[in-house]
Amino acid sequence: VVALSTRHYFSSLERLAEEYRTRIIQISDAAGGKPVDLVGHSMGGLLARYLVESGRLTGRVNSLASVATPHLGSVLAWVAIGRNMRQMRRGSAFLERLNGVTSPADVRYIGICSTHDNLVLPWHCALSPRGDNFIIRYRGHLSLLMSRQVVNILVKQLQAGD
Repeated sequence: VVALSTRHYFSSLERLAEEYRTRIIQISDAAGGKPVDLVGHSMGGLLARYLVESGRLTGRVNSLASVATPHLGSVLAWVAIGRNMRQMRRGSAFLERLNGVTSPADVRYIGICSTHDNLVLPWHCALSPRGDNFIIRYRGHLSLLMSRQVVNILVKQLQAGD
């Protein structure tokens, strides 16, 4: 398990994704070139989707699990700062392009979201447009990261993909 973060938090999603791409390729290469499983929380799920669906990680990803990811944006992005937050507004050009592409057939998608997400609003904007969705109740945006229920879903689903 490797956790990725960025020092350029307010950059465009494309720039942030390219930073992550370099690191994901290094991780895949260190594993003998084997495809990896990506788990992205919130914006991290959008970055992972962008990389996979734009072909920038072809052959390097088995599955992509998104947790509390604003696949259709969030109304709260209108009050946030940074280019990436503008790109996470509902109906943004970035999200329209991302949701308009065909997903690769060799990547398995898993979406996990909460009906009580306090940052991705409305909550159904966190439903993954690809693969299977798991909807949890009574968990906020950040508390999903520490949820035993989320961990159990991820472990079961990622093992099923092996």
